[in-house]
Amino acid sequence: TINSIWRKDNIKAAASDTSLRNAGWNQLNNISLSGSVEITALALSKNPANKLFFGTNDGHIYRVDDANIGDPPAVEITGGNFPFNGYVACIDIGEDNADKIFTVFSNYGIQSIFYSDDAGETWAHVSGNLEEYPDGSGNGPSIRWVKSLTFDENTVYFAGSSVGLWSTTALDGDNTIWVQEGPETIGTIMVDMIDARNIDGFTAIATQGNGIYSTFYDVSAAIEGSSNIQQQINISNSPNPFQNQTTLSYELTQDGNIKMDLFDANGRLIKNLLSGYKQQGTHTFSVDAWELPRGVYFVKLNLNGRTAVHKIIKAN
Repeated sequence: TINSIWRKDNIKAAASDTSLRNAGWNQLNNISLSGSVEITALALSKNPANKLFFGTNDGHIYRVDDANIGDPPAVEITGGNFPFNGYVACIDIGEDNADKIFTVFSNYGIQSIFYSDDAGETWAHVSGNLEEYPDGSGNGPSIRWVKSLTFDENTVYFAGSSVGLWSTTALDGDNTIWVQEGPETIGTIMVDMIDARNIDGFTAIATQGNGIYSTFYDVSAAIEGSSNIQQQINISNSPNPFQNQTTLSYELTQDGNIKMDLFDANGRLIKNLLSGYKQQGTHTFSVDAWELPRGVYFVKLNLNGRTAVHKIIKAN
């Protein structure tokens, strides 16, 4: 329902057994909202895990700690500088740090994007040049979604709006500068949702009436104007897909310390494949994957602080 929150402990089982889809749901009874208030946004933290954040149609935001167990209470963390009766359209939680929170208000004519780096104790307005005037008045767009992406040790922030996709690499309060992404491809189509994957920079946006766009976003180039990391590290494997063993090949254009790890499709570390000092040139080695289930995996190679990612597929 729109004014209550329910939890299911084993959602994966329901995916394969339809008889379980309606079973095992438990309401969080310590969340109490008035009859006219609706929950409009939800977000769940990863580090630390199980901090649930939710926002409402009257401009309030709450945090529930240890939301995976028992019946915990909700703590209000609404900012004193939030717009009156704003509609919370999106909450974004930093994947590596749950203290970093974005709250998005989609109303026209108000300040739209707020950011906290202390778990909601304080909030800063960071809409910047997306507003016509600093107080949010005027003809600024409606902001629908914000998503942060941290890849190659750099971070970019995306904002989906009624006039396309925008990004910034530096939050500076009212002085934050957002630049348009994909002006010739996405254009000014309304962007309703954004998701991004820290492990390899994969980013997808959903538009209103014009489909879904995706790319492997180069965060370092956005910050430094540098060349793509693939010019420094080339990774391949053969065969791909493979059965139980594949040969990885990687080419380095400079000497340095490398670290190569294997991740599953959800970004969980499976194991370290290689670490140590390597010279410039092409290197190969075999990877045994007998113990791994079939599916998509990612090889992540770090060279002197720079990162490249390669997708491999185990067939069975």
